[in-house]
Amino acid sequence: MEKEKILNLLWHLQNRRNMYVLGDSYESLENFLIGYFIGIKEFSKKDYLVEFSEWLKIKENDSFSVFPTGYILNVLSDGNSDIAEKKLFILLEEFFKTQ
Repeated sequence: MEKEKILNLLWHLQNRRNMYVLGDSYESLENFLIGYFIGIKEFSKKDYLVEFSEWLKIKENDSFSVFPTGYILNVLSDGNSDIAEKKLFILLEEFFKTQ
């Protein structure tokens, strides 16, 4: 149930972003998602940030110590925030659909 709600939120963030996030920057989206997942951890004890990070390390066969959103921006997207945003949504959806 929780994962369906998260997938629904991801859809809304892609299609109605301004209802949830102030600003159009990748950093604004990143901050919203980090805060959202920290909030979930407080109530459900699921640490999706850590789980997503570990999943991404395995998927990319790489190691990193930054938040996965920073890795997506700086490594997978060469600093291009438009590409990073698209990749972030694709990777988050893939992660939640495989859990």
